[in-house]
Amino acid sequence: MEHQQPELVSEDGAPTAFYPGFEVYNVNHYDVFRNPAEARDLLLDALEVQRLAPGHLFDGEKDGRLVKIMPVNRIATRADLNELVHGFDYKAFERRRAENPRSPVEKITLVCMGTKLA
Repeated sequence: MEHQQPELVSEDGAPTAFYPGFEVYNVNHYDVFRNPAEARDLLLDALEVQRLAPGHLFDGEKDGRLVKIMPVNRIATRADLNELVHGFDYKAFERRRAENPRSPVEKITLVCMGTKLA
């Protein structure tokens, strides 16, 4: 039996399937990331993020998405996500999910350093 891939584009060229994913932006000038506070401010300005009050779990909001700037002086790890995971108000998330079970509870954008995949 031969496995067939689903058609992702119809005959008229319109997409037939949509998959959520990641957006990747390459910043090829790494000297700006030597000062983490300045780099964070530069990224917020460059991405045109509306800043949230200091002390908030997230750094800002853009297009209805909460934005978090992860440490920019190194590649992000699972440990970097601990602040977010432990800072979420899970009771509020459960309440929102119960109110709208077919929609996302929260839209979040993480901005972090990464690595090129081979």
